[in-house]
Amino acid sequence: MKGKVCGTIPGKDFADALFSIYIGNNAGLPRIRDGLLGR
Repeated sequence: MKGKVCGTIPGKDFADALFSIYIGNNAGLPRIRDGLLGR
């Protein structure tokens, strides 16, 4: 908040799950995924 790190969550599993929401094959909004990936 206001430029300060509030906390971190270590681990590849969490990162994979989080990114899959936006850029995974079953992303909820393919239009956003495609925009993030420059398609």
